[in-house]
Amino acid sequence: MFTTHPEYRRQGLIRERLKVINQWSIERGHKLQVIRGIPFFYRQFGYELCLPLGGSRIGYLPNIPRLKGGEAEKYTFRPATPKDIPSIMESYEARCQRDMVSCKRTEAIWQYELFDTNENIRGNFQVIENADNEEVGFILTSQELESPVFGLEAFELKPGVSWLDVTPSVIRYMERLGKELAKENEHLEFEGFRFTLGGEHPAYDVLPKRMPKVVDPTAWHIRLPDLPDFLMHIKPVLEKRLAESPAVGHTGDLKLSFYPNGLKLTFERGKLMSAEHFSPAHIYDGDMVFPELTFLRSLFGHTSPHELEKDFDECYSLSDHGWALVGFLFPQKTSNVWEIS
Repeated sequence: MFTTHPEYRRQGLIRERLKVINQWSIERGHKLQVIRGIPFFYRQFGYELCLPLGGSRIGYLPNIPRLKGGEAEKYTFRPATPKDIPSIMESYEARCQRDMVSCKRTEAIWQYELFDTNENIRGNFQVIENADNEEVGFILTSQELESPVFGLEAFELKPGVSWLDVTPSVIRYMERLGKELAKENEHLEFEGFRFTLGGEHPAYDVLPKRMPKVVDPTAWHIRLPDLPDFLMHIKPVLEKRLAESPAVGHTGDLKLSFYPNGLKLTFERGKLMSAEHFSPAHIYDGDMVFPELTFLRSLFGHTSPHELEKDFDECYSLSDHGWALVGFLFPQKTSNVWEIS
């Protein structure tokens, strides 16, 4: 974390720094910029809170599922090796399919993050194996007990493996490891476990009563320097959504007003022909109205248009087809972006 020396504050230093960073990003061909930061502060620079960040479920000692007398653990855990990377990538790709937005990782990136970075920041990455020593998934936990509740940052399984079957073993492994780490910290005792896996995750769904405490996600700040260009970049996704909707084969314009600017999408037989800026002639010129940057919340699946209408009096639909198309093209869907360290 960085901060500005008091003598240099309120002189536009952050504004100038962001100008440089954004220009570097544009020169490299990036379609958007993402940042974590102070709530509300970065909106003045064109950023909007519109992509979920974090989110946890917490369970305590009474919530830990216990093995029955004489019952053996079905799954075991061992440190990952470079040979495990293809299997890890398969599990991670299954995760990406659940999310609206995800961070793509190549084999080289996995090699770097798991084995080539400073060991102090890698975390405890473990491969999950079944009784036949077959790899079924992976987890990433903290290396230290930093609070009474021991944390897990990633948990993914290969397609076709039961979350209901594996998750109890993961919780019991966290208990064993948490208690071992507690012996090294005279100030803390293990009191529970935390799954920091986003707002939604299959592990939450299979054992909801084992993780009764819910910590809702915050959000990433996102800036789109060229909205029409970005929408044309994701054209195949938008056309697929339209083809799978009740508006399949739609022809016509969709005009979105942002007070005072706007965006016009033109479709022909279900194909997105163009995305361009337009200037509304008056406040009722358009099919859907989004104040300021709130459209980005729908674009990235963070908030549905219906929820935006409830939160902002200035957000409303002006036509039936506009309301329908926005819902079909920009559905609400969660994301849990696991960024590259």
